[in-house]
Amino acid sequence: ITGRQSEIVSRRAANLRIEHVYQGRTDKLNALNELLAATGVDQQEVCYAGDDWLDIPVLNRVGLAVTVADADAVVRQHAHWITSRPGCQGAVREICDLILAAQGLDQRVLDGILGQ
Repeated sequence: ITGRQSEIVSRRAANLRIEHVYQGRTDKLNALNELLAATGVDQQEVCYAGDDWLDIPVLNRVGLAVTVADADAVVRQHAHWITSRPGCQGAVREICDLILAAQGLDQRVLDGILGQ
């Protein structure tokens, strides 16, 4: 879910086989509700990362609200967890590592990459 509209985002999502992409959406809570309806996922099962005021309504609804180290101070007040890295400098990787570790999948993924 992003407020921007970008062909780069469209290409990257297609490359990663991400089926649900919501671009050009300033009504992020409505986009979240559409996503939940389309997938059948409960909002408490969602991790959402946002860094601006438009993200706050979604951050307040999801099970894991995350923001990046350089996010606006008001946004940081609404996050369950703040990355140690700023946006565009490894924060998404940090979030993915957190989720994999919490699910106990980090070693399994690493073993798969290493062919073990």
